[in-house]
Amino acid sequence: MWAWVLAAAILGLSFPASAAWADPMGAWHPMELGWTRAVQSLGDWGWWMRGLSALGPGAGMWAVLLAIFFGVNPRLGARLLVFVLLAAWLREVLALVLQSPRPYWLDAGVRTFGDVATKRATYGFPSGHAFIGTAFWLFLAAEVRRGWGWGAGIGIALLICVSRVFLGVHFASDVVCGAILGAGFAAAFRHLEPRWTPRLAALPRWRGVALALGSGLVLMAVGVAARAWAGLSPVPPEYLKFGLEARKAGIFALLGGSLAGVAAGLFSLSDEMWTVLSAPASRAVRGARVAVAGAVGFGVSRLAEWPVFTGASDSSDGPTRWAFLFAMSTVLAASVWFFLPRWLEVGKPAGVAPRGGS
Repeated sequence: MWAWVLAAAILGLSFPASAAWADPMGAWHPMELGWTRAVQSLGDWGWWMRGLSALGPGAGMWAVLLAIFFGVNPRLGARLLVFVLLAAWLREVLALVLQSPRPYWLDAGVRTFGDVATKRATYGFPSGHAFIGTAFWLFLAAEVRRGWGWGAGIGIALLICVSRVFLGVHFASDVVCGAILGAGFAAAFRHLEPRWTPRLAALPRWRGVALALGSGLVLMAVGVAARAWAGLSPVPPEYLKFGLEARKAGIFALLGGSLAGVAAGLFSLSDEMWTVLSAPASRAVRGARVAVAGAVGFGVSRLAEWPVFTGASDSSDGPTRWAFLFAMSTVLAASVWFFLPRWLEVGKPAGVAPRGGS
């Protein structure tokens, strides 16, 4: 709830503002373009940097999230799933409100090394990889509660930030501000989480599912409002080619539907299911769970890159498409989280009766 209030406050303050809100770091971009070209001149490290960038949000992260849920700690995995989806949504809201370009929008000489960011136009500030990647790895570091965990989390976040600048898809200010916001989001989430987690756990299943669907719709509605605000100011001619595409709201339908589906699927799990998944199991069982869940997470996340979701084959952006994307992502996510735990319900601990048993 607090994330929605934050986004609503941002939009409420933004509506009476002028186009001066757009591109807050614009005065720095000419200098930062020079930095980007200087970094890229150091060598042809595109392959390595794409590998480092993959430590941020993407198919790999979703595979890790499902592997944590089924192979390490299901409750931690569930918390991380909701956390990452909210972080991704908040980043997209901020990006659409602030409307900051990417380096290759302004300078055709900036190389992107085939980075996936070039396949779907989105505004660049704050960097999604810096925001979500920093938030994710610091969240895990806080769970580890060891010095090496914090060192690894901070180090990985820094490498992700460096890779985004080298790949030419973000300015240095995008990643610096993204990392700061990501760290702040992780701290705020962890501070507020204990207040509402017990209330959610106490909800009857049908109320939980209803709350999941309502939450997803709210996320989509706020994104549509951000799109409406962005439309109040013209797209600068120097990046008109990308700016109009970046103002689509389909991503909010995808994220809202994903949150609705994930949450609905988690609410559908019985206490017995949580007990089974949390109980100690053999290495073979946990290894099988991790392998299957990781493969499913990777494969499902790659579906989001298909034209039917990205809009590559459909340039429309309106209520019909938003409803389609929301429904598709909700059904897909709910199906994964309804069926996958039941398929992987193996290695029952002693004393846990089968479903339907006494």
